[in-house]
Amino acid sequence: GHSCNMRDMGSVDFALSLVDQAIAAQSIIYGDQHPAVANSLFCKASILRNQGRCLETKRVLDQVIACQREKLGKQHPLTVGTLLAVAFNYMDLAKYATAGQVFERTNQLLRKFYGKDHALVAIGLVGLAETFRCKGMYKKAQESHEAALYMRRKILGEKHPAVAESIYFLAELHLICFRLDDATRAFDDALALQRMALGNAHPDIALTIQGLGKTQLARGKVIEARGTHERALAMKKSVLPAEHPSIGDSQFLIAQVYRKLGKLDQASALLERCASAVKDSRGSRHPLVGAILYHAAEVANTLGKLDYAGDLY
Repeated sequence: GHSCNMRDMGSVDFALSLVDQAIAAQSIIYGDQHPAVANSLFCKASILRNQGRCLETKRVLDQVIACQREKLGKQHPLTVGTLLAVAFNYMDLAKYATAGQVFERTNQLLRKFYGKDHALVAIGLVGLAETFRCKGMYKKAQESHEAALYMRRKILGEKHPAVAESIYFLAELHLICFRLDDATRAFDDALALQRMALGNAHPDIALTIQGLGKTQLARGKVIEARGTHERALAMKKSVLPAEHPSIGDSQFLIAQVYRKLGKLDQASALLERCASAVKDSRGSRHPLVGAILYHAAEVANTLGKLDYAGDLY
């Protein structure tokens, strides 16, 4: 338990060391496939995911789910809870079709265990909604996010951070559909709730500020968007490890702003940095890596670096 709590104290290496010691001790006492070992491995996976280490998270979750299926069965609540984490990890790795299948199966089991109105059911619904969004099924995504928001308000109350998260996801949908006034209002609502619940510096707050920056850029307010994205990046750097992929996401967005401002050398340097960060955490085949490399090639082409641009294409 202590090692799980340590991930919020900035002592990530120490936390991972503690949990590895627990896994080693439990394996000696109980054997490698004991549920207690699986619980400690799940804690390790949670720490790794919070650090944006998606590929490492997948490897650990594979161990957890194999152990739980063998010892507890495929339909045990703990196994299903781990499946939920597996589905979100697939989302992190941009394996949206696989994630959607796992969310569908998991959500059915969660309703069977807990009924229709439960916080875990809402989490599963959010995950499914995000698979719809990533596959371009925006109407279904909105319906699922609105259902999750309604459930969270009913169960958790209006001021819970999970409510703010659902509002944030709806804001992202409004932005994708170019409903910019709705997007701005929803981002502002999410930000107000997050600041009440989470303080002034938190990864979720940085994401919402980033959403406002994307909305400003969509309105053509490039200078304003640059300042907003820089605020989001500064906050991420203050609360996340330097190699976290979310920092790469912000760098990519700022590079796009630099391109619009004609600051091509700065854009090029930033695109190189964020490509490396995203590759390391999410793998070289992640769609965002392709998007970053495409923009880097376009910038190199504009700068007359034709051979380099050709390599990137």
